[in-house]
Amino acid sequence: MVFSSIPFLFAFLPVTVICTALAPARGRNLVLLAASIVFYAWGGGGFLLVLALCIAINYVAGLATQKALDAGEVDRRKRIVAWAVVANVAILGWFKYANFGIAQLNSMSGALGVGARSDGPISRSRSASRFYVSIDELRM
Repeated sequence: MVFSSIPFLFAFLPVTVICTALAPARGRNLVLLAASIVFYAWGGGGFLLVLALCIAINYVAGLATQKALDAGEVDRRKRIVAWAVVANVAILGWFKYANFGIAQLNSMSGALGVGARSDGPISRSRSASRFYVSIDELRM
């Protein structure tokens, strides 16, 4: 779903705004979380498990950061935030650049006359509901 599409503008957005306004103050974040997941799934959410993993990482990091803040542990809080950022960037990097890296390895191995060709670990199909990494693709 695109932000400028008719279903988004006249169905999804008004329902989300109304549900958020009607929800109690403590429940608004849950309404927005649910709306975000529905929005992502509607647009072809082949990677909903990855999104759930990122949400879980950030939630746990947020709880740990608050606990460190309450205990007055500034250094620990900074380390927690740094690790959360590293985890998010690593996940983003893997899903954005893994196919590129495999293509470069294929190109180099083809030029050297060694190895087998592969299409990469992440399916390029929009309808793919899961991703995989074959160990054989990583061997030279």
